Amino acid sequence: MTAPPRNMSLFALSLLGCAQICAWGSVYYTFSLTGPLIARDLGLSSAMTTAGFTFALIVGAFAAAPVGHALDRFGGRPMLALGSAFGALAMAATGVAQGPITYALACVLLGLATATALYDAIFPALAQAAGASARRAITVVTLFGGLASTTFWPLTSALLSMLDWRQVYFVYAGAHLLFCLPVYLFALPRVTASGEVAAAAHINEPAPLQGEARRQAFVVFGVLLALFNLVSAGLTVLMIQTLMDMGHLRNAAVFASALFGPAQVAGRVWEMATQAKVSALGVGRVASALLPVSLAFLVGAHWSFASAAAFALVFGLSNGLMTIAKGTVALALFGRGGYGAMLGRLSVASLLFRAFGPFVFAWLAALGGPALMIALMMACALAALVACEYLTRIARSAHE
Repeated sequence: MTAPPRNMSLFALSLLGCAQICAWGSVYYTFSLTGPLIARDLGLSSAMTTAGFTFALIVGAFAAAPVGHALDRFGGRPMLALGSAFGALAMAATGVAQGPITYALACVLLGLATATALYDAIFPALAQAAGASARRAITVVTLFGGLASTTFWPLTSALLSMLDWRQVYFVYAGAHLLFCLPVYLFALPRVTASGEVAAAAHINEPAPLQGEARRQAFVVFGVLLALFNLVSAGLTVLMIQTLMDMGHLRNAAVFASALFGPAQVAGRVWEMATQAKVSALGVGRVASALLPVSLAFLVGAHWSFASAAAFALVFGLSNGLMTIAKGTVALALFGRGGYGAMLGRLSVASLLFRAFGPFVFAWLAALGGPALMIALMMACALAALVACEYLTRIARSAHE
């Protein structure tokens, strides 16, 4: 049995947050800059190269549930160390890829890295290590993680001006082994040979929801996350092009879109400051309500740059808060016992929707322009809001 959960130091959480910046930045955000270069050098079409990245996300989605079970059994420390190994292997394999087959194999490794090195892996690790302070720990780590795009887009661009894209991937492979791996081994508690990661208090702690209410909440929360991720993934990938299609110059579209990252951080700062007053589910409700508001601003971006900037800011707030809510609402509704497996099962549909979101909405934009794309996004966002309100009703009824 492991030692009881402890109140993790801000230093340890900050180190874990920096490791998540590195993991997200290399595994998820680097491709947006290196994708065209990979396609050129491997003799692949842009569509084929992007399909490989989507395939990686699909692999990650199907790996989420077994990884969640492994997190409960073996603990966060060894699993995140494994995630660092997968991250390093994925980066190195991409760097040495010579054609479609080796690129596909690199994408499989990248998918395994998304399941073992990002938020779905570190949230259960924090729940195990921080115990009752898990919500605070999740917020601090995601506060750092929200800076991944803001950090790695310019970093990758700068490295590409000095190095070949293959060399950049080797640099990031080294970062996983020389930075992320030591951080996880230092900042997370050691697991004993028994392989039992949950403290006794966690095993015996009754889940807040039981029976039919628990089953209903699981389904509704899964629908909420899937719909939100579908829209969020589409907006994240397509926002610059969409703003340009609306008539904004490229530099203006990039400037407005760059507000997304700082807004995510601002949302997480607000969540941290209001934890004593706003419940985890309340944060989810705010995030769900802000998503359709951001899309309303996106409609206004047809006529106003100020509306385009407001769209990026509100969308950033919404996405930043929902990232936290995914981990903390699951804790509040289902408890810490089997949390890794629960989060893994919740992630399967949402990660699949995230994988296909950009393609679905890009196809709609090509078919009917930004208006058709935004219309379906708004329908999905409103459905997610309804799901969140229904989830709140289930939780309240169970406690009455």
